This record gives sequence, structure tokens and C-alpha cells, in this order.
Amino acid sequence: MRASKSQFQAFISHASHDMDKANTLVTLLERARLRCWIAPRDIRDGVDYGAEIISGLEKSSHLFLLLSRASNKSSFVAREVERAVSKNKSIICVRLQDVQPSRRLEFFVSTTQWIDGWRCDDETLSQRLLEAVTGQQNSAQSTRSGLRDDGPVKNVWRNLVTFARKGLRFSRRLQLRTASIPERLASRRYMNGTSGYPRSLTLNPLTHGKAAPVTASAKKLVGGGVVVGRGKDSDVMIQDVSISRRHAKLYWRDGRYYLLDLDSMNGSTINGRRLRRQMPVKLRAQDILQFGRVRYRVR
Repeated sequence: MRASKSQFQAFISHASHDMDKANTLVTLLERARLRCWIAPRDIRDGVDYGAEIISGLEKSSHLFLLLSRASNKSSFVAREVERAVSKNKSIICVRLQDVQPSRRLEFFVSTTQWIDGWRCDDETLSQRLLEAVTGQQNSAQSTRSGLRDDGPVKNVWRNLVTFARKGLRFSRRLQLRTASIPERLASRRYMNGTSGYPRSLTLNPLTHGKAAPVTASAKKLVGGGVVVGRGKDSDVMIQDVSISRRHAKLYWRDGRYYLLDLDSMNGSTINGRRLRRQMPVKLRAQDILQFGRVRYRVR
């Protein structure tokens, strides 16, 4: 009999070098009644290895990527993540070391939830993973409960009213957002580009004496992105004590500019709103960015 797709809550993707850490996490998670699928433990004898990996992904609702230097080099980990994305699985990136994902992994995990496992002990890490899975499941249930399904005909009008109310709220937010900022509409051609390819992004400093204007080239924005920080390996160096070595990253994807905070010590903000760690936010013309104590305006 074919197992249900929700038989497991988490598929553990890891490099063989991180096997001990992965097994420890699985023990703690399953002790908290979160079922995990992990190789080679759950590979059945006499069954093709690749087929078992695909089966494990299909039976799991989430994929936990244990990111380390070893997993960055693993071709098997990259294939598991790619298959999970193609099957619309929720991905949570768990950094076992202070490393960034390789280029082939960055494409899939740059917009997913990240947890810094190297900053906490195993017990704390397992608790954070449980909270992340529970939070995503509650969010999905809330989304599904927006429409009631007590009967195929009885609730047609109720569902139509629900759609209409959601559309009205969206329309009001859109009007408030655009009516007070006409310069953003005027600069849309610049921010999006006329040919689908980005132009260089310019940030003008608003903090006197702290930094010079920043120009991010289109080539780097499309490639690996432009890293802002205090370290010598940063693409844009800002010599201020409030700036981390690798503070934030600017990049271009799907016709838009994005800002991603790289787990900096003092954080990054857009128009006074603090960015969540490893959660990219779209940029618009005239936005005010702040890295630590240094402020810029997007041009």
C-alpha cells in the first residue's frame, strides 16, 4: 500500500560528513513526535537508492537542509533540494556552520526560512525547528479556512462574499500605497528596466560623513549579488563600527531589486521597518535603507 504523503513531517537532507549531527537532531525531533525521514536509516533493503530518496521526499511535508561546508560540495544534497522545490515542499535551511550556500544551492534557498544552528545547542535548535514547522502548518490551515466548504451549493454566496472582501481590502491598500507616493510610479521604468535587464542601483548616503554614495553594477546584481559590509571581502565596504563584516546583500531577481540581511549584528531596515533575518524584501525608488547606523536613499 502506498504511504500517505504526510507520513513524515521532515526530510533531512545532509552530507555524510554531518551524519552524527543529523542523527542527533532526528532523535530530538522524533522524541517531540515530529517524524523524520533520513538516509540511510529509512532506505529499504534491496530497493534502488534514488527511488527511495524520491519516495521519502514525496512522503514528507518539509525538507530540512543541514547547510555546512560539506553539504555545499555534495551533489546529492543539491539534487535533493532541487527535487523538493519541484515538488513544492517547504524548505527550512539549517546552518550548521557560519557559511553561505553554494551557487547551485543559493538559487533554491535564498528566499526560504533560515535557522542558525551553529549559534545554539542541539536542544534549542530542535525546538526552533519544531516551532518553524508548527508555524507554517498553522499558517496553511488559516489560509485554507478562509473559505468554508459545508456544502457544494449552500456556501456559494458566502465564498463569493469572502473573495469580494479580500479584493476590497487589497484595493484599498493599493490606493493608499500609490496615491501618496507618485514619484514611485514615475520611476517604475528605471527600477524595472525597459528591456527586463537591471540598471545599476545607486544608494545616496543620508548620514553625513559616514559613507560615500554606493553604486551596485548590473552585472553583480544579476550574478551573485552585491554584499555590503565592513569586511575586506565585501563588494561595498562601509567603515563604521555598527556594520557587520557581511551585513546585507543587494540582488536582482524576477524583474525586481531585493535586499537581504545576512544575519547582521545591528540589523537592516527599509523605511524604518526592520528586516527579518534571511528574509529578502523588495526595493523601490526613494526607499530609505539603514545598515546599522548608516542610512541611504535608493535612486
